[in-house]
Amino acid sequence: MLTKYEQQKIETTPKKFDVKDYFANKKNMVEAEILNVHKKIVMNKYPTWGQCFNDLEMEQLRGFIDIVDRKIQASNQRINMLKTIQQSDQTSFMQNTGQMQSVAPENVASPQSSQTDDLMNPFIDITEMINFSDLME
Repeated sequence: MLTKYEQQKIETTPKKFDVKDYFANKKNMVEAEILNVHKKIVMNKYPTWGQCFNDLEMEQLRGFIDIVDRKIQASNQRINMLKTIQQSDQTSFMQNTGQMQSVAPENVASPQSSQTDDLMNPFIDITEMINFSDLME
């Protein structure tokens, strides 16, 4: 029985916990706490659910979702329209100058686009805009 205990003791030698291990453990704990605080900050800054939605009925929530979906579709259509206009403007510019080079990347802003044009765009209905700034607390 003593030899079995001695063999077991030799096989499972405890790991030495020195100062280096202590500080590594503390560092991991602090990093985990910092990560949790960052998550809380993001959740407070960008909430995924407002308290005003708790009082809405199912049909009202569905209507809200439909409005958001339509606005997303209108935004995507406007983006695609502006991309095609930009590409056609670049193509016609290159043809007029006689330089047939490749079209520039799509993320370059068009010289025709401006903020005043965005306000006068028929795709943006300002009367349907909803103010959600009061949801941020």
